Amino acid sequence: MCQCGRTGGITVAAAGSTTNVTVGQSVLFPFPPEGNQSVIIELTFEFIIVVSWFSEHKKHELHGLYEHRIDIQEDGSIRMNNVQLSDSGLYHMKTYYVSEDFKPPKYSRFHLQVFECVSKPNITAECWRNNISLSCSSIRGNEVMYSWETLPPGGNDGGLHLGQTMEIYPLPPSESTTYTCTAK
Repeated sequence: MCQCGRTGGITVAAAGSTTNVTVGQSVLFPFPPEGNQSVIIELTFEFIIVVSWFSEHKKHELHGLYEHRIDIQEDGSIRMNNVQLSDSGLYHMKTYYVSEDFKPPKYSRFHLQVFECVSKPNITAECWRNNISLSCSSIRGNEVMYSWETLPPGGNDGGLHLGQTMEIYPLPPSESTTYTCTAK
């Protein structure tokens, strides 16, 4: 079972900020058109030119690592499909204007952070003489954050504990207490 924030659809990257997506999603690097000008749009990642698109001819050059994963939208926005963990990092979009009037290039930066889906957590309990040790784990996910919520009898607000394990001292009274692990 995969617990992801979104399934399917597309996430629009925001220039100048970090965009979070999960493995397998699509992300759109938007190009806001300015009038009817001819442009060359270049998207780079690290030192690789991912794609160059020429608006005049509606043709593009694509790096081999991105075959079958890049789509150019009609307005020049670039869609990356099936994102992978290795796609995390800083992207630069350069727009060169091709016209008689000189217009300086436009630069945009996008930081993409790709996360792996986290599987449903598995909880184990070890009963000792004076305490109980609860442990939470996931078989899928990178940089997983774990937290425990304690729900005492009667539905009163309990406590929140951060971390993969939780020790219960002393043993709880005969009333039932619920402990819930969340993995993100």
